[in-house]
Amino acid sequence: MPPVMNSFFKYQLRMKKILLTLFVLFSTTFVFAQDDYKVPTDAYFNQRVVQLTKAGTLEQTVMELYGDVHVQGIKVTGPMNDADLKFLARLAKGGSLTDLHSANLHDAEFESIPEGCFQNLTYFMYIYFPKTLRTISDNAFQNCDLISVVLNNGLESIGKRAFYSTHSKTLTIPASVKYIGDAAFAGSKDYTEVRVDPANTVFKMIGYMLCDVSRHKVLQCFNMSEGIVEVPQDMESIGDEAFSPLKKVTAVRIPASVTHIGSEVFSMTYALQKIEVASGNPSFTAIDGVLFSKDRSVLWTYPASKDGKSYTTPATVRQIADGAFAQAGGQNAHAGMKGKEKREKNLARVTVNEGTETIGKDAFLFSGLEEIELPKTIRSIGSSCFYYTDLSRITLPEGITRLEDATFGACGSLESVTLPSTLTYIGNDIFAVYNTSLTDISIYAPEPPTCAAGAFNTFDNSVTLHVVGGAERKYEQDDIFGSSLFDSIVGDLTPTSVKNVTKRATDVVETGIYSIDGRKLQHRTRGLNIIKMSDGSARKVLADSPNQ
Repeated sequence: MPPVMNSFFKYQLRMKKILLTLFVLFSTTFVFAQDDYKVPTDAYFNQRVVQLTKAGTLEQTVMELYGDVHVQGIKVTGPMNDADLKFLARLAKGGSLTDLHSANLHDAEFESIPEGCFQNLTYFMYIYFPKTLRTISDNAFQNCDLISVVLNNGLESIGKRAFYSTHSKTLTIPASVKYIGDAAFAGSKDYTEVRVDPANTVFKMIGYMLCDVSRHKVLQCFNMSEGIVEVPQDMESIGDEAFSPLKKVTAVRIPASVTHIGSEVFSMTYALQKIEVASGNPSFTAIDGVLFSKDRSVLWTYPASKDGKSYTTPATVRQIADGAFAQAGGQNAHAGMKGKEKREKNLARVTVNEGTETIGKDAFLFSGLEEIELPKTIRSIGSSCFYYTDLSRITLPEGITRLEDATFGACGSLESVTLPSTLTYIGNDIFAVYNTSLTDISIYAPEPPTCAAGAFNTFDNSVTLHVVGGAERKYEQDDIFGSSLFDSIVGDLTPTSVKNVTKRATDVVETGIYSIDGRKLQHRTRGLNIIKMSDGSARKVLADSPNQ
């Protein structure tokens, strides 16, 4: 080949290489510009693309383009509104693997995600937020299986429990965020890295704690924490569930500056052995590692891994707070211990002293509780109070009027329950799931209590309902009790003699003695006497002899 031709071909070859290189570079740049925000594990990214010109038309457009709602991955561009987002939630309904897994909204246009929009969606794993997003409302992604959360610059507000119990491992709070609600990032064991943009003037990471420095509030202590955790000295409050869940924190020290503690702050601090409170704290105190209000009227937290098989509440206690004994002595407590050693350390028996009036929701949730003694002064018990405990039997005292949702849910060892004559209402799922040992329910109420539609759901085995003699027909004719839920309804209970039950304290005294027809007496007489007490209660007393 002549030299000139050889040079020409070499020139062509060089030009082709240059052009190919430029093409690759431009292509790479283009792809990077389009996909640099993509989570590498997202296999559903941009499976279907929908371009909107008008907000509120996503459902119509998807049906016109694809003719079905079996969408695993979708990219939406253009204006969107709440209706469009709720349609995405319906696509991600969480029923099967064919539901929506990934929503690329990076190039969409909307400013807020409505409350609870993507709540409880078990297969929804990826969402890419647009730069226009300003507000993520309360519970927006609660219990949603998101494995990646990348918050956009421009976001200003994150609501309560917005990302509760998601599975993201990393979190960065942008400089633009000015508000974060309680428990926004609680309930997750998966975080390995959390940071706040240095330009953010409202929030700061102190150790492994996300703090609102403008409000002097600890919002969240993340699961990277271990051993003894000290709340910063200038913090004034601790948000709801701020220390849940934590696997390796054994002690928490609360400074004198903290005057407010939210709900269930330590309800999932599994390894917690003790809480310490600075002596100068005006609102709280600790006794043997247990957290109380300063006047000891409220029991806030019994640490989950505190040693001891039994516990008696102090006589000063009037209220047991939400989640106070949650996880105490439960399956997650005393990690690494087995057999006899664990049984000896795990809490199993609780005696609630006379004078206590209220037990909050989730109070004994997932605890190892086997026995509980309740005083006659108890007037209310919160929802899921004894959920997933090891109780075998329980009697609720007179004076309780309501059973809230899931009070005894998932109590696999529960054999019998006795309910008082004062009971007027039963909520949903009282014995929800796993109550396989339950055989007997006794209700002393002469009239069937009002029940929520799902009060009893289907029992796993035969259950006998015991009622007071003469009330069988009323229960049999009731829409709930008489709907074949029970193996049988038996009128074998004797009516209670207590008609007016109120708080009884140690200083309550008799103020009057009356006959059954209302005549005031100087002393008790043979037969039935009505005794009025200083707290307003009245008792029927049967005397065999005068002055008895």
